Amino acid sequence: MDARALLEPSAPTVREAVKKHNIPIAEAAVRQIAARYALEATVRGAPPQIRLDARTEHSAPIITALKPGSRSSCR
Repeated sequence: MDARALLEPSAPTVREAVKKHNIPIAEAAVRQIAARYALEATVRGAPPQIRLDARTEHSAPIITALKPGSRSSCR
């Protein structure tokens, strides 16, 4: 089963809650997660080393920012 399918049903609910309640930190987190998914779409099907390089360069800062207590959390 594709991992995205597990997230699909709850994704609209999260987006709707963010819009309805105007929660800036949640909105920032949703944008960062969307950026992570966009990166994955660009490297899907690429050789493993290319995917690793892209993730190291582009995804690592996003993941670090999402960790609780991170100084750059959800900017």
